[in-house]
Amino acid sequence: MGGVAMLKLARQTSSETISSRALAVGVASVMVPAGTLLRSRTPTCRRADQTVASHRASEPALARSVRQLEPGACGRLPVLVYHHVGPRRDGTHRSLTVSPAAFERHVRWLARTGFEALSSADVIDWRRLGRPLPRRAFVLTFDDGYADLARFAFPVLRRYGFGAIVFLVSGRLGGTNAWDEVAGSGTHRLLSANQVREWAAKGIEFGAHGRTHADLTDRSTDLAEEVERSATDLEGLLGYRTRSFAYPWGAVDEAALQEVARSFDLAFTVRPGLNTIWTDPHLLRRAMVQPGDTLLDLRFRLLTGSNLLDRVRGAIRVRTRIRAVHRSLGRQRSHAR
Repeated sequence: MGGVAMLKLARQTSSETISSRALAVGVASVMVPAGTLLRSRTPTCRRADQTVASHRASEPALARSVRQLEPGACGRLPVLVYHHVGPRRDGTHRSLTVSPAAFERHVRWLARTGFEALSSADVIDWRRLGRPLPRRAFVLTFDDGYADLARFAFPVLRRYGFGAIVFLVSGRLGGTNAWDEVAGSGTHRLLSANQVREWAAKGIEFGAHGRTHADLTDRSTDLAEEVERSATDLEGLLGYRTRSFAYPWGAVDEAALQEVARSFDLAFTVRPGLNTIWTDPHLLRRAMVQPGDTLLDLRFRLLTGSNLLDRVRGAIRVRTRIRAVHRSLGRQRSHAR
């Protein structure tokens, strides 16, 4: 999704108050995108899938299925991706910033609901050794490595007992988001080498996000420089080889995939959806958390790998506008008489 589209969605959702009941009813009229839910081996998973996917589902049945569907129990792994957590900064992409209060609300709910955050090693063991997932397993990731994470995100994660994978632009540590600044964006500071070492010692996992945040599908990009050098940069900083990579801009083609696979065990895209043991380990899917996400939004991102409520909100807005037009036309006809 482009920054402009996400910004429009954030503005629209923040300006409208929609009850959870209205959203739940609306979801019943929206079909799940093809491929979002996979065939399930157990009757419980199949029944939940069928209810969530059905456009005829009643509100109570839909809400019950959303509550009961536990992705890990059905062999599916959701991955959440945040970017900047902290106060909004002038000129920066609003669609990438989640407020500290909203972030803590998300993490507190995840802890109370019993979700367990997995590391790269956990994901690799699940895929290679067939170790079962916890019933409410997920992976929590952050792209770009903004310095504000050390103040507004990492302490919250530690307080609630969660780990996370933070993808760093290895050639920009201690610098700024130059890849956005060249396009006119405002400035965000990035984590320094000392901050990375400090939080790695406290249990935060770090992965690579390229050396300069270059588009790996651009023919002018030196893939070895961006990918392999980012791995060696972080190895020199941390003292061990990092196991995971996130594609800058979410951009990946066959050449980029092959280069990344030579250096990393796992790689993450920004394609929505859930992951299974059949998902390519270098094309793992993630659900992007938006600034205005409520706990209901977060639940759907975890349980379906995307957010059906985005489509519901759009449908509700369209219906509301149509009704307003009808009422206006009705009043005009009454006055004409």
